[in-house]
Amino acid sequence: MHKTLHKKIIVDGKSVKICSIYNDLNSVALKEKENFEYIDKLINTFNKKGTYKNMEFLAIKTIIVALINLTEELINNYGILLNFQVDNVSKVDIDTNDNTIAIIVTISGDGFYTVFGDFDIQYFVRPIDNDASYGEYLKIVNSINIKNIILFTNNKNNILSANLLKKEINDKNIFVMQTRNEAECLICLSNFDYDLDIESNCENMNDALNRSKTLKITKASKDYCNNNLSVEKGEWILLDDEPIYASKDLNSLILSIKKELDDFNIITLFYGTNISYEKAQEFKALLDKETRFSKDIYLYEGGQNIYTFIISGEK
Repeated sequence: MHKTLHKKIIVDGKSVKICSIYNDLNSVALKEKENFEYIDKLINTFNKKGTYKNMEFLAIKTIIVALINLTEELINNYGILLNFQVDNVSKVDIDTNDNTIAIIVTISGDGFYTVFGDFDIQYFVRPIDNDASYGEYLKIVNSINIKNIILFTNNKNNILSANLLKKEINDKNIFVMQTRNEAECLICLSNFDYDLDIESNCENMNDALNRSKTLKITKASKDYCNNNLSVEKGEWILLDDEPIYASKDLNSLILSIKKELDDFNIITLFYGTNISYEKAQEFKALLDKETRFSKDIYLYEGGQNIYTFIISGEK
């Protein structure tokens, strides 16, 4: 069930509604002119990235001062924004109602802030390293004033930390969804319903996962061999939990993807930082052609570091 939010920014892992910022602008000083259209354009421009990558945040009680490096186009059209100050910023949907559910999503790339923009997500964990630590989960859980929490691990290496947290936190009802990647998390959230209780939602989301499949593509960091597959360092590999196909050419894996996802009507590709948008588009076009345009195939920027593609198949 899709839930569309107001525009928002991410501050210390928490979402803040843009509408609050827009309505509470305290002072705007422009080099050439004061113009609220400028602010609106600024908000729309940076929100497309899902987070204010070009802003530095300093939070003092309820005040956020933002120092902004502007794009050349914005400077030419509107002048230079010297500073603006925001008062009375509050977190989204802080609610102690026993039926309220808070959702924590672990992400591996900045592109996923935008990907998750259609869902009512208040909290993100962006691990400093590739794997989320117990401390990172504990910090975000302690900041939430809601009893019922669903935590999406989105990496099998995060499951241990998440389960330990669930065991040790007694004042909150934490459900750990042991998702292996963001693609699985999105499948779950597409089947989430805020009108249902947390137990029913987790059951429905697990059922949805059982009706789907996710794959990943990366380069082998070392030689690998099991009973069915031999992989050389540097080869492209297609993985489920373990490598299932390998090739020296990335595009050669398309036939393998088609075979693995042949029973699914919807295929979604999330591309990482080690491939350009143009190359990712080319890969999608080849997959479209190979499947004879019989499936709905979508491409999004994930921004993950390790995997060139995270791929999901849904019916």
